[in-house]
Amino acid sequence: MLELGLVATAAFGLTAAQADDGWDVAADPARNLVAAGAQFGGGVSFAVQCQAGQLTVALGGMPAADTTIRRFDVTRGDGASRLTWWNTHSGSPILTSTDVRAVRFLRAGGPVTFASAAGEARPSRMQVELPTNPAGLDQVLTACGQPLEDPRDVLVDVGDLLLEGPRLEIHGDISGHAQVRVEVSCIIRDSKLADCQSDHETPAAPTVGRETARHANGYRVKVSDPVAAEGRIVEVVITSARVRR
Repeated sequence: MLELGLVATAAFGLTAAQADDGWDVAADPARNLVAAGAQFGGGVSFAVQCQAGQLTVALGGMPAADTTIRRFDVTRGDGASRLTWWNTHSGSPILTSTDVRAVRFLRAGGPVTFASAAGEARPSRMQVELPTNPAGLDQVLTACGQPLEDPRDVLVDVGDLLLEGPRLEIHGDISGHAQVRVEVSCIIRDSKLADCQSDHETPAAPTVGRETARHANGYRVKVSDPVAAEGRIVEVVITSARVRR
């Protein structure tokens, strides 16, 4: 569980050792936890943790906003950009996300700009210089069983067009597990989910992942612009029996 209100790897309650690549990397085997982060001036920080197979990203230093979700266009120095969603936490300067694709997007390091997406009530912007050696981030991704590259990372997320998140259910035998978390990604085809695949299960349950993804195919999604949504990717996190976005 992320310990909100702190920054960088300190946000995870760890004592960090500065790595050669510039990332602060720390681990706590007793808590099944590994984290990597970087701190900048003005209270700005960026950190990623894996605990018990679940990935959490933390961004500190953005001005407060009266909303539960914030959207930022994240742009690298090479001009590549992607839209990201972040959860706010009352009384804390830390924003969090579970977007593993954003972490892989930022492995390149260098100058990165976080700018409020169009339509945000309180626009804000900040730029940081992330380490260019991804070793620290790779350690966290690997600890969570996440690949360092994924062909679907280049696809555009449909989140800004979704009127309602898909309500999917777990399928397969989950006996023996108190809870199963499946991360599914699908492509939008004719306003329906297609080519669904399980990207990750916690705990490891590949059969449950495959069955859950197979049953997701054909689910009709509600989008504001069906033409613009065509071919985009949608990601759904399903815990036990109900969806959480």
